Amino acid sequence: MKAGDRPGGVVVADFRRAMAAPDREARVAAEVVRLDAAAARGDAAAVVLPADRDAAAAARIAGMPLVHIAVHVARESGAPATLHTRSGNITDFLALAPAAGVRIVFHLNGEEAAMRWERHDAAPGRRIAAAARLAREGWAVSVRAGAVRLFRGWKDDYADLAQMSAAAGLAVETAYFPGEHVMEPATDSGEGLTPVVADDGLRFLPTARQRREVAVVFAAGGGKPAPRRFEVQPSGCLKGGREGHGEA
Repeated sequence: MKAGDRPGGVVVADFRRAMAAPDREARVAAEVVRLDAAAARGDAAAVVLPADRDAAAAARIAGMPLVHIAVHVARESGAPATLHTRSGNITDFLALAPAAGVRIVFHLNGEEAAMRWERHDAAPGRRIAAAARLAREGWAVSVRAGAVRLFRGWKDDYADLAQMSAAAGLAVETAYFPGEHVMEPATDSGEGLTPVVADDGLRFLPTARQRREVAVVFAAGGGKPAPRRFEVQPSGCLKGGREGHGEA
């Protein structure tokens, strides 16, 4: 099993990381080869799309838009494919008919959090508008909040995000903290001991109480009760090291 793949026949192709690497052309080409192999084996795929600023270059290296490659893999393999994105550009999706077995996961953040830690990604409002448009076009769409940052005023920031999402007909289903897995909901419920670095430089652990507070903000839809299940990933998923507010 290659690094990054998951047990159970799920191939993870992370084009976001590939485009950030010094040898990005080789990394992107290798990820495309792995996706082609996944299609041949009938494996499910999880694809992390690059930042907007890298999308055109990634498509040039791959020979076609990465969205088209991922959808092709799902159609050829007959297995599910999940595409993870922070983009507001959905042109490549709109050029295709909605594909069975393909789910698009938009990763959202609050306005202030995005301005401080996601400067190379689309603004949250653009991501929400893109997700809502694809849902209307018939694509399977999910939205997740993360990486959640516990800065001063975070509750208001994420309450606003929840309200914006609810107004667009979208329900934020999962939240995660810096360094946690973003591919799929966690299954364990243990409390981890890996520290997260706050924006003021102090070390802290996301406690069970803090996780419940985050869940309350989103489960209420920013003040509008929603009849659905919401989960915050347990800190047992945190990777080792002081990842702090780096990319999740």
